[in-house]
Amino acid sequence: MSLRHAISETLFGPIEYIKDHSMTRVRVYGLVAMLAHLPIWYIWTYLYPQPYENLWLRGFNTLLGGVLVWMSFRFDIESKALRIGYYLILTLETAFVAAWFTLANGSNDWWIASSCVLTLLYLSATDWRLAVAGIGVSWLASVILVPVVEGIPFEEAVGGAFTGEGLTIYLFAVLVGTLSHAIDVDVRDVRQRSHLRALGVAAHEFRTPLASIALLVQGLSARLDALHHRNRIDRSSYTDLVDVVADIDRGVHRIQNLVRFHLSNANSEQVFQSTEDVDAASVVGRSVHNFEQTEPGRSGLIKVQAVHTFTTRINQTALEQVLSNLLENAHVALLKATPSPAPGSIRIRLDVHGPWGVIAVSDDGVGIDKADHKRIFQPFVTSNQNHGHGLGLSFVDQVVRSVKGEIDVDSAPGRGATFSVRLPRLQGTPE
Repeated sequence: MSLRHAISETLFGPIEYIKDHSMTRVRVYGLVAMLAHLPIWYIWTYLYPQPYENLWLRGFNTLLGGVLVWMSFRFDIESKALRIGYYLILTLETAFVAAWFTLANGSNDWWIASSCVLTLLYLSATDWRLAVAGIGVSWLASVILVPVVEGIPFEEAVGGAFTGEGLTIYLFAVLVGTLSHAIDVDVRDVRQRSHLRALGVAAHEFRTPLASIALLVQGLSARLDALHHRNRIDRSSYTDLVDVVADIDRGVHRIQNLVRFHLSNANSEQVFQSTEDVDAASVVGRSVHNFEQTEPGRSGLIKVQAVHTFTTRINQTALEQVLSNLLENAHVALLKATPSPAPGSIRIRLDVHGPWGVIAVSDDGVGIDKADHKRIFQPFVTSNQNHGHGLGLSFVDQVVRSVKGEIDVDSAPGRGATFSVRLPRLQGTPE
């Protein structure tokens, strides 16, 4: 990963409420919160007495831990309720507890250290941007409320927290936690590239046997035709066998397309060097034809509207795969919304906007939560665990960016989705 890409992903990448989208992480934090607060209260009250402790606050945080564990079994990891609930509870359990008890204890050494530990824990459990916001709100709220609620003089509560030594130590902890996120981005990228290469190797091993099967299917088809012409087989049996051979041929082609797809993804940083002048309307036409021929019942699902066509410079095979991925995703979304999609439920619109040629693919499917609009373009991220491996949109994004194009999504749950691919059009293409 380049330094520029690492910085871009760290600053502007998709926000992860739950780091690594791990349900195990949610449950572990919930259990720790349930089990840790009362023993900690005992330690700070009797073993190493602190100027301030609060059993009621500890009990409330114990209850929040139980709520988080319950939510982890009640909601899916992709659920908006779980993500927001996790973030709010985690903020109260770490950043707010750290700020409140540090100020209430006069910012003594024990609580400066504890505050740093809780802050690092917080930064390791959620997105650093969310964590920094949570830390700021927690300290601001504590600065205002601790003197009022606990009756501690403002100067006594706040003074120690913002002295040179205490502030320096705490800010250093925040910086370390933030930098760890950039390291996580790089490690995750290396892991993803390793997985993609493994998929590419596995896909490559299928090519030879698939080619042999395809040749056998062609030979079988030719043999059936010869037998039919010689009247060695009745028409009914011939028609049935031809249908079976056609089904096998379609299956082989689907697997071959899947193999080509995984081989294309074997290098996650791949930029397609072989480019050519490509007519967008022609590619759309072929992609629609291939989509409709893949499975029975797909004919008529797609409506194409060519307001203005255009020519762009891109790898033609890659652009066809981009459209194939978008159409397959649209079809899956449709089937999740209704088992019998109406004709025209998927729409492709070609148009020109200034220097851009635009291909927009829309569907009437289940839609995508706004919080996932950026995340879905990451490798191995999918909203449907029973379909695909989460590589389709990652591939789309990779191809579009390789020619300095752009892609965005407009969607919300229940109102379908529109993916707009903007490609630099060649000069001379009519507007």
